[in-house]
Amino acid sequence: MKNYTSFLKGNKTISRMVGLPKSIQVFDRRSSECDVIKIERFLFEESAYPVETIYLSKVGEKWVSALSLARSGYMRYELFPKLKNYTLQQVEISEEEGKAIIEECIPSQMEEAEKAISWCDPKDEMDEDGRYWLSIYKGAGSYRLIVSEKKILGGIYGGFHDCNRSYKSMALGSLSFEKAVFEVVKKKLGTDNFKILKANGSGTYFFLKNVEDSEYIDTKDYTVPSTTGGLHLNMEIK
Repeated sequence: MKNYTSFLKGNKTISRMVGLPKSIQVFDRRSSECDVIKIERFLFEESAYPVETIYLSKVGEKWVSALSLARSGYMRYELFPKLKNYTLQQVEISEEEGKAIIEECIPSQMEEAEKAISWCDPKDEMDEDGRYWLSIYKGAGSYRLIVSEKKILGGIYGGFHDCNRSYKSMALGSLSFEKAVFEVVKKKLGTDNFKILKANGSGTYFFLKNVEDSEYIDTKDYTVPSTTGGLHLNMEIK
């Protein structure tokens, strides 16, 4: 496995290097100029895409990643100093501590959540094909759709994980970002009576990913050939 380390400031890359810096002094000097460190892990040297990307931000005196769910509670990566260099290690975080960390990050994610959400435009209600959601359609890809009373009200292109977010937001993590999105939607709609559903976008239309979500919005269901053979169920949102 081959690693690359990037030192980021704002949305810019200050420097990038193979592996981690060879000494604590070099690492500290490079990291003093940045607010996020990105570590990309490639399975093979010739791999085009990383199998894992880890974003670290500084909390106190430590560089730590965002939390992810674990079998019991949460886990995150932390950089620990050794004799000459830092080592990246996984650390378990209790459920109680993890929830507190996530809640603490939510205010810093609110602006990012607001920017990530596109809202439906009433003028699209006049679309001759009934595509009242056109203003939130950004092209083929994954979406999270905000749905209430069986109607799309807004959406996030790229979903929670791949939407257009800053490096700082990525370092704070998807768990706190998801909660910030819920808070933004709740404030906008004045209610928590809504669902955020997974969907794919294609040809200006949306298709639900999960069959169980069809209870929240009407769909037109039909089968199409699958890329892996056989047939695939399409649930086109009406």
